[in-house]
Parts: sequence; structure tokens; C-alpha cells
Amino acid sequence: MLAEVLASEEFVKAQRMRHLLQFIVEARLADREHELSQYALGIAAFGRDEATYHAGEDPIVRVQMGRLRERLRTYYAGAGRGGQYRFVIPLGKYLPEIEALAGPAGLCAQRRRLTLTPLVCMSERAPDISFAQGLNEQLTHQMYSVLGDRFVAQCAQGAAPSHAIEGSIRRDEERTRVLIRAIEIGAGAIAWSGQFDAEAGQAIRLQEQLAESICASVMHHVTRAERSGNSGW
Repeated sequence: MLAEVLASEEFVKAQRMRHLLQFIVEARLADREHELSQYALGIAAFGRDEATYHAGEDPIVRVQMGRLRERLRTYYAGAGRGGQYRFVIPLGKYLPEIEALAGPAGLCAQRRRLTLTPLVCMSERAPDISFAQGLNEQLTHQMYSVLGDRFVAQCAQGAAPSHAIEGSIRRDEERTRVLIRAIEIGAGAIAWSGQFDAEAGQAIRLQEQLAESICASVMHHVTRAERSGNSGW
């Protein structure tokens, strides 16, 4: 849900808006409402100096939140029309609300439920294995944040997952490459495959970037398939 919005035309090139929306939604989902006051947002989301920042004198949070509301309205009037949920930021507040919308007939029956098979590290080097473990953790967190109850554990009771996300991780001195596949569990067929590359850098930031990109791409394909009524992706 979040990844689809972030990957849209309205947000994909608007880095400040992407960062702000992701920050407030993830804080909302993690019950970190204390991070969503005007002062806290000024420090955490916009990098203001705690020693000199005064929310009453610096309007950056109010201005940028107004721009975010307008960008969300544009998205839901266009590409986001027909979705099942939407993010709403009430005037005078910074805590986003998640509103359920009526979707096309039969959509609920077609909803994908995903599970993640831990990505396989293709290297036996200890730093690469550690990186792969961290990426698996970050990807699990990101997918749950976006998909909610549509992201299920393989051992979960009740509704079984329709698709499994799996793949591998390779690293060298210059880049990290992750190959991802979505497997339609009932048919055992590959429904989708993608490649994600990241240049060398700090491990945690790379894990976050890769997890965000993977999740955004998965959500894009899932939503497109559900809207079109395709049985696969």
C-alpha cells in the first residue's frame, strides 16, 4: 500500500515528499505517535537543530505537510483511484489515517497473500552472510509495514499465502545484486522476477534502500494484477 504510493509518478521524483510520507506512515504503523508532533517532525524528518529549532517560528513542517496533503489528493484522484485504502492527513494534525475504500467487485477474493522465503546468500564470507541476514530482516519489516495482514508467515494457520517471495544475494567490492522471484504457490510457476542493484556503501542504508525498492516493485505488480483480475501477476 505505502510502496505503491511511493512508486507513483506523484512521488517517485519528489524525494522530500517520499521521505515525509514514509516517515509518518511508518511511525503510525509502529505506534510511535510521539514522533509526529510538529516539533518532533522538524527534528527527525527535516533535520532541524534541536538547540535552535522553534516550531512556532519555523513553518517548514506546516508548509511541507500542506504540500503532502495536496500531492496525496492528486494521487488518489488519478493513479490511486480504485484502490482499497488511502492515506489521509487531517488538517491541523500530523498523524495519518488509513481509510478503507470500496474496491471493484470480487477484488477481495483476488487479493494476494504473500510470504517471504529468506533470501539466499551466494557467498560464504562472513560479512556477506551478515549482510544477507540484515537484508532479510529489513525486507520482512518493510513488507509487513506495507502489506499488513496480507503478509503472512509460512507457518501461519488460516488463510494460506498465494505467492512466495524468494531470491538470492550476491556481493562484490562495488555492488550488491539481489534477484527476486514471486512464485505462485498453487501452480509452482514463476509469476514475476526482478533484479535490484545497489552501489557499495554503509550496510544498513543499503539494506533499507534495497528493501524499499523490492517492496515497491512487488506492491506495484500485485496491485496491477488485482485490478486487472489476472490470476497470476
